[in-house]
Amino acid sequence: MQDERKAQMKESSIMELREVNRMMYLRPDNGSLVDKRTHKEYNFSNLSYTPGSLGQCIIQSAADAVWGPSSYLKMKITFGGADGNAVVGANGSLATNLIESVRLTHRSGEIIEFIDNYNLLASIVKLWNTDAEDAKKVDSLLSGGVVPADNGVRTIAVLNAAPKTVDLVVPLWILCGCFNNKDQYIPPNFLAGAKLELKFASTAVAFSALTNGITVKIEPSIVLDSAKVYDSVAAQLLDQQSDVARSGLQFTYSTWFNNSSATSTQQINVDVQQSASITQKVICAIRRTADIAASGQDSFQTEAALADYQWRLGSTYYPQARVALGVGRQTEAYMQSLIAWDSAPCQYQGHKSEGNCDVALQDFQKVYSQAADERNRASPHYATTLEKSGVGLTLTGEPTNNSRSLNFSATCEGAQARDVQIFLMYTRIANIMGQNLVVDR
Repeated sequence: MQDERKAQMKESSIMELREVNRMMYLRPDNGSLVDKRTHKEYNFSNLSYTPGSLGQCIIQSAADAVWGPSSYLKMKITFGGADGNAVVGANGSLATNLIESVRLTHRSGEIIEFIDNYNLLASIVKLWNTDAEDAKKVDSLLSGGVVPADNGVRTIAVLNAAPKTVDLVVPLWILCGCFNNKDQYIPPNFLAGAKLELKFASTAVAFSALTNGITVKIEPSIVLDSAKVYDSVAAQLLDQQSDVARSGLQFTYSTWFNNSSATSTQQINVDVQQSASITQKVICAIRRTADIAASGQDSFQTEAALADYQWRLGSTYYPQARVALGVGRQTEAYMQSLIAWDSAPCQYQGHKSEGNCDVALQDFQKVYSQAADERNRASPHYATTLEKSGVGLTLTGEPTNNSRSLNFSATCEGAQARDVQIFLMYTRIANIMGQNLVVDR
């Protein structure tokens, strides 16, 4: 009996020793998910590109999680080849003007995001989706600190003997919606091995004026705010990804669909060719076709050109009655755009508007016939919110699908060759399952 008791005590002490010395990863008491966090830079396949070319970057982020809102794209722009000026119009920025389209593809081949005519969209987003103070910071990053003139135009003096270099930064939340998620880290298997493609615009589109002989060299790279999560967190993420019955690990983000059309008459009638189940807003931007690639013209100056307009989703009209406009009479269109961008006065109770853009009606309704220095610099457009919520407390989304087409109809003030660009903002859900990814909606 005594020998048996000694044996039990010995076994108990051995188990206690094992318990004390066992290798076990525990989540820290402060609730942190992240062990280490740093910024990591990834280069494109070529060191430099020219306007009109296609740049590619394979994101080798391995097991890093990424915090999207503080990740960014670097671009070093070098001007040389001749003496003269490179002029950037008031409605865009040097950085975003140079990017015609953006495509982000998962390593499995699934397209995470594709945004065409991105430079036009960015000229609107940077002004309408940020408040006055943040807009100053964003604009200075996108312009590399080049100071605008009173009319908003930026001129870069170029000397062939001493090439001019401008360093630009584009926050990735402006470039891709998946980097604008402020609730989730981007999971490791979402970006690792993903391919980012940037189609650079021609100089005729990117610059309102460029002296003959000036060359433009673009050197891009990506800097990601990368984090190494604790092993216990990584294990839980892997467990969720392997649970195929529950659609794997889900990551939610918003993106844009672009619908392009043109008109040479007074009538505009466009069906948006996209099926989406959770939409947020839709905007229509109109430009004169002759101005897009013309020398001496701002390619991203949109026009307040309509006499009336209305959106229709299935049998529902936005707003119920057509909006009647005219020269210098853009008040209701301005209010509709403020509502769509969450910037209407006192739109939400208890806190200021999310967008709170610094755009006044007198900026919004300036007309094309005015002198170039006096034309609008507020990117007028025709927007509507597609949110169901009647009280603005939650973003529920308005379902759209192929059986309920989304249509924009309008009458222009006069017949003119015009470019009509429609951008639909909607929500996507990426289901990450091991090495594969499936995007819903």
